[in-house]
Amino acid sequence: MILGIDFMQIFLHLFNIIILFGGLYYLVYKPVTAFMDKRDAKYKDMNDKWEQNLRDAEDLRDKYEKALKGADDEIAAKKAEAEAEIAELKKSETEAARAEAAKIIEDAKAEGERRKAGIVDGAKGDITRMIEEAARKIMDSDDNASAFDSFLNETEKQSAGGKV
Repeated sequence: MILGIDFMQIFLHLFNIIILFGGLYYLVYKPVTAFMDKRDAKYKDMNDKWEQNLRDAEDLRDKYEKALKGADDEIAAKKAEAEAEIAELKKSETEAARAEAAKIIEDAKAEGERRKAGIVDGAKGDITRMIEEAARKIMDSDDNASAFDSFLNETEKQSAGGKV
């Protein structure tokens, strides 16, 4: 014991302190740091997965946006194609209607000409009969002037009655 200092007690206290810190290191510090490292790795892994999912989602979003744009372009192309087809159908239907109208008009003109010819032929026949009748009456009658007057009277009666 030098100067009243018990070195053995100091060594024992130092030894106890070393054992205490060694025990605390192995019992508290190492498990806590291992837990923290594990937790850090877990959160890093979660962050990596989240970033990967984010990149995948962005890639999918880009892909779908391109697909939607392509669909919009396709819809516009199909719409233009349908409009062109409708215009073509409309044009062909209009041409067909005009051709049919022209045919109907032509048929009506032909029918009118046929009826006109029939009416003219009928009128010619009526005129011929009237002339023959008048000629017979003139030939049969003694007085030509009275026969002519009776012819005119007969013609006026028939024209007033609706016959030509």
